[in-house]
Amino acid sequence: MRSGEAGCQRPRPVVNDVIKTCTDALAADLTNLTTQQTSLTNYQTQLTSVYTAQFTALNTLMATMSSNSQYLTQLFGGANSAGALSGNKSRAERERGMQFVTHIDRIWELTMSIEQAAAVA
Repeated sequence: MRSGEAGCQRPRPVVNDVIKTCTDALAADLTNLTTQQTSLTNYQTQLTSVYTAQFTALNTLMATMSSNSQYLTQLFGGANSAGALSGNKSRAERERGMQFVTHIDRIWELTMSIEQAAAVA
């Protein structure tokens, strides 16, 4: 048979079915990829929020630790200072240091009271 004869030619409906099947498969793949992209974008946003919150908490902790370090250096002394509770201070200087400690303790107690009240509310 020659190519011009009816037995050698492909019927048109089969070609259309193949094209439709391929088009449907590509559309399904595109939908799947779009869904994956949306999921990844949402995950990225959530992860960024978590990392930002952790960084902020760490930054706050570092500031608190720096403040505590300065407080302890004032209280007990450091490499170049004697500190408020050092034994080589005068009685008046030691009493001022103890007043400072008492003041800090009172602030701590008030802070704890506020936090407990906030936890109850």
